[in-house]
Amino acid sequence: MKVRYKPFTTHTHGQTLATPTTDVAAIEPAALAALERFTERRPVRLLGVRAEFVAEPPTSGKANTRR
Repeated sequence: MKVRYKPFTTHTHGQTLATPTTDVAAIEPAALAALERFTERRPVRLLGVRAEFVAEPPTSGKANTRR
């Protein structure tokens, strides 16, 4: 979770999941838990969530058409 406060001061908090996932139902609670770790109450310019090293979703046997 990244929070950029006015005027451009940036703070981050991370949350590691037990296993890689692309499931929003697993990512959302982790993001909300990270957000709760921010204690400053002042104007926010940017709020961001990043997921990295996620598991590839299962394929249905079709060719990968991503570019």
